[in-house]
Amino acid sequence: MKLLFVGVATVLLIFFVPVSTVAATAGLLFELDGILLITVSGLLSALLSYGLAKIFKSDATRWVEKLYRIKEREIPLEELYEKIKDHGFSYALFVRALPFMPFQVGNLLFGVSSVTLWDYMTTTFITVTIGQGITVFLVSMAADFMAQKTGTVIGLVLKGLYYIGIYYIMRKNTRAEEKEELPL
Repeated sequence: MKLLFVGVATVLLIFFVPVSTVAATAGLLFELDGILLITVSGLLSALLSYGLAKIFKSDATRWVEKLYRIKEREIPLEELYEKIKDHGFSYALFVRALPFMPFQVGNLLFGVSSVTLWDYMTTTFITVTIGQGITVFLVSMAADFMAQKTGTVIGLVLKGLYYIGIYYIMRKNTRAEEKEELPL
């Protein structure tokens, strides 16, 4: 059953089913074992999407442009590519972690950007394992809320701390990189 879930979840994540929905399903079906399952599914779908974006770069670039511009955003796509190029890992981690961009759009975006496969897979591993792992934990606790009130509150606090931590890491790394660029 778990292997089937990983296979189905991987395909769903490639084809634009929200990662949080798949993580919540993992939490409901497999409780805390769902953390490993969503991590494996997320990594597999990310790797496959990244590879397809590299192989079909012009088509993937058009898809990213179309999907990114469906919704009005504060940061233009060109600026996003530039920030990824300038700040690499830290900005990729920031983009991957925060829910302003769908997981699948990020997969294609990173596939056509200058981010290395290593940085991309590392940021995906961190954000899926921790971020979606917290979602799995929270849903598995909330599914039995009457018996798991404390666990549910812990899950909510962890999710908040996760977002604050990612923001802090991105700001710290961005400031450090800006200081290195300043002439003495």
